[in-house]
Amino acid sequence: MKMLFSPLVLLALAAAAFGVAVLAADLGIAAWQFGPDYVRRLVLWQHPSPLDRQRFPVRAIAAPAVPSPLPRAPEGAAAVAEAFGRIGGAAWTGARLPETLAQAGTNTLLVLRDGRLAYAAYLNGHGPRSPQNSFSVAKSVTSLLVGAAIGDGLLPPPDSPAETLLPEVPGLRGSGVTLRHLLDMQSGFALDNRWPLGPLSLPWRAAQRMHFAPDLRAVAAAVRPEVGPGERFLYDDRNAMLLGMALARASGETPSGFLERRLWRPMGAACPAEWILDSNAQGFEKMESGIAACAEDYLRIGALVLRGGVLANGTRLLPADWIAGLGQAATAPEGAPGYGLLWWSFANPAGPPDIFASGLFGQVLYVSRARGMVLLRTGDRTGELDWPALLQRLSRALSEGEPPAQSHAQSHAQPAAGEAG
Repeated sequence: MKMLFSPLVLLALAAAAFGVAVLAADLGIAAWQFGPDYVRRLVLWQHPSPLDRQRFPVRAIAAPAVPSPLPRAPEGAAAVAEAFGRIGGAAWTGARLPETLAQAGTNTLLVLRDGRLAYAAYLNGHGPRSPQNSFSVAKSVTSLLVGAAIGDGLLPPPDSPAETLLPEVPGLRGSGVTLRHLLDMQSGFALDNRWPLGPLSLPWRAAQRMHFAPDLRAVAAAVRPEVGPGERFLYDDRNAMLLGMALARASGETPSGFLERRLWRPMGAACPAEWILDSNAQGFEKMESGIAACAEDYLRIGALVLRGGVLANGTRLLPADWIAGLGQAATAPEGAPGYGLLWWSFANPAGPPDIFASGLFGQVLYVSRARGMVLLRTGDRTGELDWPALLQRLSRALSEGEPPAQSHAQSHAQPAAGEAG
């Protein structure tokens, strides 16, 4: 019995009680400042997840009655499988390829070559009409919407000051931040990790607030400058949120409505889509991570980018100069892919850079303009693979041959703490 009340036991009980009290105070203060729904989400969900579209409210995006055709080239599947075998080794060869992709957490893998669907794998219970989470691929779609709004005269040119479009954001006043700085992740905002009750205080991490807060406009409006615009690259979800706020004000539509009118219906999407909202009360789209669409419609977006913003029937849908600038306006840290206008890029000695949209858990929409290809991978996890680099090598192998297999270990530079997906 004496052992139960030894000094060590009493110390442990006191430490546990203190920890519970600190946690309760931490969550209580966060609930007071950010709302109880934020704390509920944080406690129950903890991290971004492939289940986000079931967790959050969504806004529907309607598809046209008749989708645009996506020509097939079934004979191309053998070439894709053979190319995978050359870049990936024996485990990726022939009939073993679908199993290997599925084991790596892949839900879909599509390859569009010379305007025709050469390869389509739907795995782990997913099919052609299954909604695929975009995560940060949504940022790159947001870029296309901003480009469309500029082309329509709704938004000013990209070098215009952001404060004139968003006067309600104090941190933009006199900052010199332009739309281009937001699009290039060079706005210079501070990541406000306040840690009031110690470094383990999760409710105060910027990344958590950017993903789980029920009022993302308020999160974005709280930005404050830390360095001058253009002085550094910092991947920060609030840039996309501010662009969404500017787009909604300029267009008089929700971002979902603008996407439906300017892109989804005109490009002939095959499936309805959804855009996740921060909450029913606020109804603001998660510009940084929230689109869910079927795989072939992501491929249609990639094909539109590949054609320079022109539909297959010759109709111009997006400005040519905007599409030409994707991925090229700025660079990420040394050794990482380039970044500009909310698209990543890989240099290509043979022609224009390959560009890609990339999201959490290995969502990648890859456009190789020099090789005339669009590749899409979606999944619920990466399988410890660097999917942008792997799709780059696949496009090379399909067009010009590729040396024997190399490692696909995760090497793509990870976004900074502000990235929610």
